Amino acid sequence: MDAFSKIESKPKIYSFLAIFLILFVTHQILGIIKYPYDAGFYWDLSTPASMVNFPDVVRGYIYAFLLLPIHVLSDTINDSGRIVFRLGTSIIYAYLLTGPVADFFLQCFGGRLTLIRRILFAALAIGVFPGLFLYPLSDLPAAIALIIAIVFADSAKQKYWLGFLFFSGMAASAAYNIRTIYLFAFIALLFIIPFVFLRNKCWRARGLGMIAFFLGALVVALPQMAINKRIHGVATPLVLATVKGKSLMATQLYWGVTIQRYETYTGGDTPAPSLYYRDPAGISLRTLDESLFTDDPTLGGYISLVAKHPVQFLGIYGRHFINGIDIRDGMVYIKKQSTNKNFVAFLCFSLFFFGALIFCTRKKPRWIEFAYLAPLLIAVLAIIPGAVETRFFMPLYLVLFGVIATQFEWPDFAQLLKKHWLPIIASYALLAASFLAITTAAMASVSYSQP
Repeated sequence: MDAFSKIESKPKIYSFLAIFLILFVTHQILGIIKYPYDAGFYWDLSTPASMVNFPDVVRGYIYAFLLLPIHVLSDTINDSGRIVFRLGTSIIYAYLLTGPVADFFLQCFGGRLTLIRRILFAALAIGVFPGLFLYPLSDLPAAIALIIAIVFADSAKQKYWLGFLFFSGMAASAAYNIRTIYLFAFIALLFIIPFVFLRNKCWRARGLGMIAFFLGALVVALPQMAINKRIHGVATPLVLATVKGKSLMATQLYWGVTIQRYETYTGGDTPAPSLYYRDPAGISLRTLDESLFTDDPTLGGYISLVAKHPVQFLGIYGRHFINGIDIRDGMVYIKKQSTNKNFVAFLCFSLFFFGALIFCTRKKPRWIEFAYLAPLLIAVLAIIPGAVETRFFMPLYLVLFGVIATQFEWPDFAQLLKKHWLPIIASYALLAASFLAITTAAMASVSYSQP
């Protein structure tokens, strides 16, 4: 057996080593030691003092709790160079992406996962969303927690099925606590588990399974309930997210009417770090119902606004989606303004189109894929009406990277191009032109204050 065959015989081990080296070397080259804004907030929150006396913030406790061991060890050895964070997260993300997460998409789509394919999957995620790996941000941990919840739920057909559902509930509850938008994914699992993953069991067994799921969720929610009881006087498992006493969800929805996308700029040569890309059509729409925007934002008021102007909101949501998949700010905290990154945006669209093409033309799609993917993608759909940041679309890209890694076969792709080259090229050209038209128009509408 030659050296390459030996390496191929253990794809998980060697792909883990490759991605670990890529991540850690990237950390060392970029040398990030300052964590601004959300990243700094999470880092400051992950201390023993904060865990014992959790402050009144619009964040759950789970991600800070997960960061706690890394932060404590960093403080213990006086690690001013962030080496512990770099080393620890490189190990964790390399293992999860090349192992359990890659295996999840193999289970979902079928196909195959060789050493190169596992490396490709993880490398695409790192290449498009480097900031989510280089800073202590909650997006990737939340998505991975949800994937783990789905995997555990799917394992309910095995011997210790109640235990798997208990752990599924824990992971789903953790995903929501880390990123509250995953509440919609949690709700989706409440239907998918009994009607899909437990479909071969009687209704009594399904009921027991859901009790186990809820008990797991409750275990994770108990500390949050204690925090809410101490701060707000109510022992709810929900993360109480408000902005100046107003509902964060409703506020985000109203922001989304006038903002196509939002970015954080740390170059230091602008009036403010917040970059708001205004939506002129949304601003015009606001003038028609100004009273709804001057009063406290409510979900009811937003729904009535959508009902009055459904066509205009379809346009708003479409622009949000296009800007959401335009990952020209993958570092999250950018030092070069996105207005000068049209080539990066074009490459990003090309990758998205390629992944979508593989997804739509893959052989033998199965109905069970819906159960695997719906919880992930419903969170992306739920964020589209609000103030869009491109990192919120990471789960969608993970799905596309997963289908590329498991399903792409050059002979099949070459045959597809040979048979359908004209409609493929025409679709690519038309969609690319629309994509660039919308995104470049958004780039021309930048503002340093909220419109």
